[in-house]
Amino acid sequence: MVISIIVPCLNEAGNIKILYKDLVKSISNLGFDMDLIFINDGSTDGTLDEIKSICEEDGHTRYISFTRNFGQQAALLAGLRAAKGDAVIMMDADLQHPVELIPLLLNKWQEGYDIVNTRRIQTCGISFFKNWSSILFYFFTNKLTEINIKNGEADFKLLGRRVVDVIKDCEEYHLFIRGLLKWTGFKETSVDYVACLRYSGKTKYTLTKMFRLSLDGITSFSVRPLRLSLIFAFICLFVTFAELAHLLYITFCNNEEIPGWSIVFILISSVGTMILFVLGLLGEYLGRIFLQSKGRPHYVISSTNF
Repeated sequence: MVISIIVPCLNEAGNIKILYKDLVKSISNLGFDMDLIFINDGSTDGTLDEIKSICEEDGHTRYISFTRNFGQQAALLAGLRAAKGDAVIMMDADLQHPVELIPLLLNKWQEGYDIVNTRRIQTCGISFFKNWSSILFYFFTNKLTEINIKNGEADFKLLGRRVVDVIKDCEEYHLFIRGLLKWTGFKETSVDYVACLRYSGKTKYTLTKMFRLSLDGITSFSVRPLRLSLIFAFICLFVTFAELAHLLYITFCNNEEIPGWSIVFILISSVGTMILFVLGLLGEYLGRIFLQSKGRPHYVISSTNF
């Protein structure tokens, strides 16, 4: 049997060779043939050179290099389309995803699970801000969509061949692979692990990128935000009537004069806020439809060895 391993890379020159050695050691003891695929996602350091040197020494290792940075989701999709294994493992290049977990993932797959997720229950040395931003990411994604992603469940997972064949043909412009895997409905399980410290380099998942990924997930799998805008509109309407009632009470019961601009200001503020909020949501969905209609590819390949 062949096991494909997909590793997206963005400025990971200091990690590539160490990860490669760990993977070879782990897979060689399991009796599987390894199909290792590195995806160079527009790195500006020596990542591509490190990958090419490995490919020259190991003919079973392949690579795809993008013309620029297209994002991790696009890199994973490229790897899934190139993978030829009976099962595919997706993992990061920063060595925070322990290769020691691979035998357990394969055991779960052989038990009959099509998707074997991993769930990070703890990260060594993670900052308070990073930890809570991650928790909020999963909270809002789950609350605003019809999918359920466990806290700490990222893109480090094993996929059976049937799952890969479904995902690789996906043409959604704004990819959210974690959500797509939940959408397929295949049999799945999860394995917990403790993430190690990044070996070298800096994390590529900034708060901005996490927000964009969450937005991709929410808008790709749900129209709940549009429905929430109706609730928000009713809340604004309630606040407006409440304030009007308060003003009328002061005027007629306390015989106090109230400037005419107060009522106008309240009405304009409430209605204006509601309209801007709804327009923002509509604009987000329409913008994504516009980009999807262009039919542009998810990535552009500059070089590969296959």
